[in-house]
Amino acid sequence: MDNIYNNESMACCIILKCLSARPWNCASLSVLLPLLMDTATSKMLLQSTSFQEIDTNHRTIWAFNKKYYDFLPIFSNAIVLLVQSELIKLQNDKDYALTNQGEVVSKNLYSIDSKRLQILIHNASVLMDKLQNVSILELYKTLRIRL
Repeated sequence: MDNIYNNESMACCIILKCLSARPWNCASLSVLLPLLMDTATSKMLLQSTSFQEIDTNHRTIWAFNKKYYDFLPIFSNAIVLLVQSELIKLQNDKDYALTNQGEVVSKNLYSIDSKRLQILIHNASVLMDKLQNVSILELYKTLRIRL
């Protein structure tokens, strides 16, 4: 049972880290979570120099659709926790953004003594750079996410 709460806590921290860089829409954030929290997928993406360079025939990409759906409940719970805690809010009816209270929390993420969290936060920064110019359509198509 602790693992479930741990995953949701990690998801909240990842979402806060991503939103500290810029506002993200829900569709993109929901993809970032399994990309970062799944070790094999994260490792493969971090080894590539750009998102366009990833091997779309790699077994990790073929299995990503299932991982995406497995992480959706964790993502949804994390978003609800963050909204109810007033750490994030929906902005312009499409993008989530940090509130003033959230900025203070996001700066303190680096002081949490968790090796896994520190790796996830570092990987989030690298991944956000790689996805900066990738459209949602390209992201979903490359990762073979079926809606």
